[in-house]
Amino acid sequence: MNRKIADKLIEVGQKDSCFKIETQSGPKGICFARADQSDVAHYEAMPTDKLIEAYKGLVWIVDIYGQTSVCDMQCISLMTMELDSRKIDWKPIEKWYHEAEAKQRIAEEAGERC
Repeated sequence: MNRKIADKLIEVGQKDSCFKIETQSGPKGICFARADQSDVAHYEAMPTDKLIEAYKGLVWIVDIYGQTSVCDMQCISLMTMELDSRKIDWKPIEKWYHEAEAKQRIAEEAGERC
């Protein structure tokens, strides 16, 4: 993985990740989860098949099901960079994506969620 780009992705994602709010019981700090260097190292160490499996899981949650978090989007970007660096064949993943998206669309039209 290109660590320079990964570092930039992590740096940009850290901005405004913590802030204070006033509540009835006084000020509270809120922080949102963000990817960090441990995620980069984890993805680099994963076997390709496990990395693809994790990638598909996050893509399904974020892009197909529609449950989005900044941390998940960062992780998808980091996984994509790592998979690109391994020069994988993206065609099977693209096929899976289109099939999963179609299945979700059919379920939603029937009033269900997959």
